[in-house]
Order: sequence, then C-alpha cells, then structure tokens
Amino acid sequence: MSQGQGTSTDVADLGPNTDYVLDAGPLLCIGGFKYLRDIVTARCHGKAHWVEAVRAELLHRSVGTDRRAHAARSYNGRGAAWLTAVVTFTTVDEHDLNPIKGRLKALGDAKARRKRRPPQTDPRANLGEAQSILLARRHSHTLLAHDGDARTVSKEHGVASVTLVDLARRLVAEGSSAKQLASGFLTLQRDGIDTGEHITGQLDLAPRRRPPAMQQQPGIP
Repeated sequence: MSQGQGTSTDVADLGPNTDYVLDAGPLLCIGGFKYLRDIVTARCHGKAHWVEAVRAELLHRSVGTDRRAHAARSYNGRGAAWLTAVVTFTTVDEHDLNPIKGRLKALGDAKARRKRRPPQTDPRANLGEAQSILLARRHSHTLLAHDGDARTVSKEHGVASVTLVDLARRLVAEGSSAKQLASGFLTLQRDGIDTGEHITGQLDLAPRRRPPAMQQQPGIP
C-alpha cells in the first residue's frame, strides 16, 4: 500500500446509503482507531464489502506485536461482523481480473524503476486491489482505498474511489469531531499505518468546498 493524495469526492457518493468495497489500508486504519471504527461500523453496517485477497492480507499482517498487527487482528473474530460476507472469486473471474492486475503491476513496476527498486515478483501482489476494483465495478460501489495506483486504475474503470480521510471530511461535515478524528489519524501515522492522505491537524479535515458551477455564457449551448 502506498501513501497517496486524497481523492476528490466530486465523483463519489459519501452519503449514509453508500456501499463501499474496502481495501486493506482503510481496514487497518479502522481496526486501529476506535473512534473512527465506532462511526464507520455504525454508518456502514451491511454496506461495507471486502474480498478474499484483502482478508488473506489482513490475516497475514495480524502476526506480530506492532500496532499494524494489532489493527489487523481486530478482523480475526467478531470485529468483522459489520462487514458483509467475504466475496470469493473463481477461475471464471480471471478474464476480468487479469487486465486489472496487469495494469496495477505496470504502474507498480514503473514506480519501482523511478525509485531504483526491484520490481514486485510476489504473484499475490495487487490481487486485493484488483479484486476490490472488480467487485466495485460490477456492483457500482465506491472503492475505499489508500493505494494511489489502485485509485488510478479504479478511475480508468469508471469506479469512484475515496480514502478514509475523504470520508472523515464528510463525517466532520455531519457533526463528528474533527479534533478526535485528527488525533486518531496522527496516531495511526506515527504507528506506521497508511492513512491515504497525510494529516497534520484537524484543519486538514475541514470539508472541502466544491468550485462554483460555471454559468452558461450567452450564445454558448
């Protein structure tokens, strides 16, 4: 998962009735941040979906003693009850998954070359993001992801995507505490958990205003 810039919510519905597909990054944040977890689990119960590769990644990350492992372990039992049943995929889905995985790998390899790092060779790499994008595309859900490449590819497939910080801004606009949310995001960042957008304080969670609509010029259709 890679730290990225926040995604504009202009193309995503963040209302209470929105269905989300959650990648591993946002789930780690929710697992390690009780105030946010309480709000999101109440708001998204029955409308938050996850895929088998993301579940496997969280299970893998739950081994250890650091804060990320602790956050991942919150999904090993009843902590996942607010999520819908894990969505599984078969070989029939490979036809739709392979182009998404290929595009994610191409972006990842290009990034590795720019940073003078070896390319990713793990066959499981990008599988959680690819499955999440495909599920969101098939059901017109909103992708909740922190990986910048995943959000780029989701846009290419017509899938709206946001980060938890985007959702937090909406929650603040609806009355949640910007101070408590900012404090939690700062703690997550100190613990090495990717929040999708770097937060420095509660002002970063102020709802962003959309630019005023352009007025039609006389004589222009």
